[in-house]
Amino acid sequence: MGAESAVVGTTLQLVGNAQANYDQAKAELQNAAFFEAQRSVAEIAGQRELDVFKRQGNELIGEQTAAYSVAGVDLSGSALNQLSQTEGRLMEEEAAIRMGNALDEKLAGARAAQSRRAVKNLTSLGRNLLQSGTIIAGGAKDYYRTQG
Repeated sequence: MGAESAVVGTTLQLVGNAQANYDQAKAELQNAAFFEAQRSVAEIAGQRELDVFKRQGNELIGEQTAAYSVAGVDLSGSALNQLSQTEGRLMEEEAAIRMGNALDEKLAGARAAQSRRAVKNLTSLGRNLLQSGTIIAGGAKDYYRTQG
């Protein structure tokens, strides 16, 4: 009876291990799809954020220019310098937004790639043979132990 239990136990371990790898690979495929969608959303949201910022920046420059004109200030010297400084700060902020958006997209893409690599590993013949070999070796040990 002990030998049959060892064989049955080993068989159940093999099947359970294969199923666990399959289930994990399936979950990783879902993760990869989620992260790809997240990357796409980050790209769209990032472009939207940039568009809004540019529009607001243009409005700010327009308001400053209009205020100088209404006040009769000549757009040279310190007034022009002030507009240039505002434009410079807007350009710096735009660059920071672009960099943050690119990082968000890259991170989501890296996560998707990692999930795809996990799927490849979980479904590789080498990994599954190695795991199966370890289980079979343990089962053989149990079998021979019952033979006494």
